[in-house]
Amino acid sequence: MLISSLAPSTLKQYDSALHLWWKYCSKIHCDPYSNDITHILRFLQSRFDDGASYSSLNTVRSAISLILPSIGSSSVGDDERVKRWMKAVFRSRPQFPRYKSVWNPEPVLTWLGNINHLSSISLELLTLKLVGLLALSTAQRVQTLSFMELKNIQVEESGITISISKITKTSAPGRAQPCLILPFFEELPHMCVASTLLEYIKRTKDLRLASEQVLISFKKPYKPVTSQTISRWIKLVLNRSGVDVSVFTAHSTRHVSTSKAASKGLDIETIRKTAGWSASSSTFQRFYNRPILNNESFCKAVLLSE
Repeated sequence: MLISSLAPSTLKQYDSALHLWWKYCSKIHCDPYSNDITHILRFLQSRFDDGASYSSLNTVRSAISLILPSIGSSSVGDDERVKRWMKAVFRSRPQFPRYKSVWNPEPVLTWLGNINHLSSISLELLTLKLVGLLALSTAQRVQTLSFMELKNIQVEESGITISISKITKTSAPGRAQPCLILPFFEELPHMCVASTLLEYIKRTKDLRLASEQVLISFKKPYKPVTSQTISRWIKLVLNRSGVDVSVFTAHSTRHVSTSKAASKGLDIETIRKTAGWSASSSTFQRFYNRPILNNESFCKAVLLSE
């Protein structure tokens, strides 16, 4: 049960870090379950000397802290000596946010908007338009998009609501699950993600067999796709729109959409709720808000022109 508390991606990171810790302890003949700070700092220093980045060392610190007994009232990772050492690492090998600026969303929106006649275009183009609009209009991670299921889609007169029932990266006790709000754009149908989604569901109805997952491959055998495939699709959209994908990843759509919404005056609380950040989170200001009061307003702020 304790292992189940970790996300699979976190568990994979910790497994690699703990393997290195075990190997180090075996080499110097010490107990890997000992909270001897001297051994821990020497191990961290050895990883630093091997070229490990600040984020990698932080992962190692968290992994070790998970299995070792606390020192007094603090975990090993929160020990003042370890924290002081990590500050020294940052000063020696600083790590800053991935992007200092983000790409202009207008060429991407133009490319997506030029994909018309949805009922007659290829399934590949329809899929690319859908994932591109979804990524920008919801600011969600690709993992969340991969968790969209037909049974959780509710169509109303004003738009579509998609609730996410699977555990996501940000799921936590007492925290609301992601909910995607897609309003109908009657005044600008070529940018309407809701109508694009309905057309996609209609086109794939006889292809998806028994699958409840919304996004499926546009090639046979039309299986449900993973978040990695969705990332490739988004990068394909960016590449065809002229964005340098050697610099920007699919995740950069999250930076772009939230930054654009902020630049158009949308309040920070709405941006946080839409993107899945808590009210106290500083993630947007620290890592996402880069230059260039409801969820529905977020979608319109990103997709509709002045």
